[in-house]
Amino acid sequence: MKKNLKVKYIAILSTTTLTFIIGIIIGQLIAEYKMSEFSSFATKLRTSLLTINTQEKIASEYLCDVNIFKLTEEKSNLGRTLTYLEDKFGKDNERIIELKKEYSLISIRQFLLAKKYSERCKNLTIILFFYSNINNKTESEMQGFILDSIYLKYPEKVVIYALDYDLDCKAIDTLENVYNITQVPSLVINDKTYLGFVPKNEIENIILQNV
Repeated sequence: MKKNLKVKYIAILSTTTLTFIIGIIIGQLIAEYKMSEFSSFATKLRTSLLTINTQEKIASEYLCDVNIFKLTEEKSNLGRTLTYLEDKFGKDNERIIELKKEYSLISIRQFLLAKKYSERCKNLTIILFFYSNINNKTESEMQGFILDSIYLKYPEKVVIYALDYDLDCKAIDTLENVYNITQVPSLVINDKTYLGFVPKNEIENIILQNV
């Protein structure tokens, strides 16, 4: 009886140990898969960032011959990829944050390029959107949804650049100081600051007045 009990305990212990080891192995495989997926997306994102950066340098030389909306569309696609990475690997992931800084600098350079384009070539409504994933997150998300619908409705009139208010980025800090951004969400529309949440109808009225 004791022998059978001992064998039973050994079997249970072996099963438990095996389950524990399998769990560790599966965890490692999942981690490796996620790391591989992250690296793949990060490489594609960096390549796209470099491509857009080069396009911007060319665009600055031949400003009025450039399809500024095409550049903005490509940047928006990158933004969606970055959002996917944030959701997948976490907004606090250090590598995600570094990619986000690179993307933000591209956005700011495009914003400055769009301002020159609007002055010299074709009148645009240019929107800077300051948001936060920490403070007033729900309002920031609602404002983001509204801006998405605005962009879809006026794709040939509006360009939008979103910047994370909480990101440790000196260039963003400078814009926050220039436009006196003291809360989130906030918008800068054609160099005029609108603090707090801005309803869709108000944004549309501004766009239509600018046509």
